[in-house]
Amino acid sequence: MGSGPSKVLPPQSEFDEVHVRGPDERLLGGEEGGNGVVLPSEVHGRAIRLSLRETKSPFRTEIRNVTSDDDRNQEYAGGAMTIGRYMRPERRSRRLELVDGDGKTIAVCLKMQSTPLRRTPRFKVYGTRPAYDGQDPSREQKQRRERRGSKGVGGGRGENGKGGPLYAWAEIRGQNFKYEMETMRRAGGTEGGNGDGDETTENSGGISYRSEEVASRTGPQVVIWKNDRPAAVINRKPIEVFSKKYVTELTISPGVDPCLMLCFVAVMGEHERLQTEMSSSEVVLGMVTAGM
Repeated sequence: MGSGPSKVLPPQSEFDEVHVRGPDERLLGGEEGGNGVVLPSEVHGRAIRLSLRETKSPFRTEIRNVTSDDDRNQEYAGGAMTIGRYMRPERRSRRLELVDGDGKTIAVCLKMQSTPLRRTPRFKVYGTRPAYDGQDPSREQKQRRERRGSKGVGGGRGENGKGGPLYAWAEIRGQNFKYEMETMRRAGGTEGGNGDGDETTENSGGISYRSEEVASRTGPQVVIWKNDRPAAVINRKPIEVFSKKYVTELTISPGVDPCLMLCFVAVMGEHERLQTEMSSSEVVLGMVTAGM
């Protein structure tokens, strides 16, 4: 990995500052949220802290609200959201879903197919509600998931309907923990494009986020910047000393949408996971070939 990150973690005071949401800046999980949906803090110095931990099923990640103060726990009630991973056989890739405490889909993250002009990995974040007024639904649809307690991939949680509309909310691109995310919004003076809500050229000019690995006293961490201001920090650490199991701690500045940050973190983690799996497969293939 080279000599490690060249920048250092910003002081906590910078994460305490409120990011004032613009009049058109909607929340991925809705203004009222849902069962277990964590809404943004709006108070200076009250950053939200979430803990992400994989369950016994490798296809499901539980999200707990670990904001320490009792008042904060009441104000930002959460902890029932999960991230499920599902196979997409038609594209040989995975679908990530952010789900609330009732098993209802909040967001879906899909890897987009590469093209000769776009070789950098790209992902789309889709929400179940429009990102802006007049937005057309995407060609992508919500997928039916298995009932809670079944043996389906993803932990068996979910809605049992026949799908439903999805709307493009953001595009994520990058690799090696250097990722960028841009939210979608209607381009000025247009009413929508090709009718599927997916054309970046018709939805450009949104809010910009980027991730960057930095050095800290406890080791490398990843900072997410929103329009060049610290918006969140990711700290991955072992559950116990010498343990191979990890927990991811996510600290989110006031005014920043936790659901959108969870999608950004989930996509980064999934892509790094896939890269590791591909590297391991190549090593095994090399060993087998060498032994032939």
